[in-house]
Amino acid sequence: MSEITIRCTSCGSEFEDDYDLEQNLVDQETGEIHDGCSTCETDAYLMDLIKYPDLEPTND
Repeated sequence: MSEITIRCTSCGSEFEDDYDLEQNLVDQETGEIHDGCSTCETDAYLMDLIKYPDLEPTND
């Protein structure tokens, strides 16, 4: 299983990457294309989850 890199801050839906998000842009029942999150039908709430490298404190 891949790591989650995109999350909708409105409904909590999670996507592995841009490709995973794109696979959910089309409603399979109606054929309607969404702007982002398939639940909220907008990209206004999408947030990239970025991991920062562990930084060791420096004693300068």
